[in-house]
Amino acid sequence: VKIKKENTPVSVETDLADIDPEEIARQLTILDHSLFKQIKQWEFFGLNWMKKSTSESLHSMGESANIKNFTNNFNKISKWAVNEILRGETPKARASALTRIIQIAGHCRDLNNFNMVISLLAGLNSSPIARLHQSWPLIKNRDLLSE
Repeated sequence: VKIKKENTPVSVETDLADIDPEEIARQLTILDHSLFKQIKQWEFFGLNWMKKSTSESLHSMGESANIKNFTNNFNKISKWAVNEILRGETPKARASALTRIIQIAGHCRDLNNFNMVISLLAGLNSSPIARLHQSWPLIKNRDLLSE
């Protein structure tokens, strides 16, 4: 996770291992909830979020921007999980990141944030992560239950 404030010469880098997985899950849940509660009922009508933006396909109140934002966040979190895992330079480092992502997904489940659980699982099931044949065997069940 890289955090950089604009217009400042200082860049702060935070490693995934430095942050409590439960806190990451809480923050993901807060973000997800804020995006979800913005969705209006009418946005579901006519599957507008699946259509290309044209003046003829728009609902009288506009396109389904909130559904698109919610979906985009889902995809960003999946990609974030993949990137965090692949940042590890060794199989052991990648296994550690895999464990953390699985723990975060578990905490999201405990918070009833099933959208983020599926988003994180989508990242774990992606091709680049599935091919980590040296990292997956390093994950122990006891590591997943430790937090």
